[in-house]
Amino acid sequence: MNEANLIVNFALMAATVASAIVAWWQAFGAVKAKRLAEDARDAAVGALERSARALEDSNDLVKRFAPAEEASWEIESLQNRPHEYFVRNVGIRMARNVVLSAHPPLQESSGASPGEGETGIINSSAKAPRDVEPNNVIQFNASVYLTGPRLRLRVDWEDEDGSARHAFRDMP
Repeated sequence: MNEANLIVNFALMAATVASAIVAWWQAFGAVKAKRLAEDARDAAVGALERSARALEDSNDLVKRFAPAEEASWEIESLQNRPHEYFVRNVGIRMARNVVLSAHPPLQESSGASPGEGETGIINSSAKAPRDVEPNNVIQFNASVYLTGPRLRLRVDWEDEDGSARHAFRDMP
């Protein structure tokens, strides 16, 4: 039996040594895979940073060479506040000397009282010229009458080169 125990112990020792070699080989492979993964991560981060810089450069070029008339307008009403609105410059250029007015204009000289054929009134503070950067707003009050044609907002402004522009937007 001694010989049988010796053979079994030798076989167990050989299996243990083989298992240790396999474990070492797997650990070595894992370290190598970790290094490769870190290198790939670093390369991806570098590519992402280069892509972000390229996108910023592209946006700068678009802003520099985009037509100056790219000031554009959207009107929204303030929730739970009737007659209060704001107009937002959704374009990519600043609009200078922006003035808001009702269209068609209120016929003040007609002697008619509000509601007799007129469309509405835009408050006078919105008529003061101001510069509006992209994504900035002008808040204003408007009284809209139910008779007459639908009230439209007229937005007058100057482009960065000083040329006069205007746009009409329907009141919400």
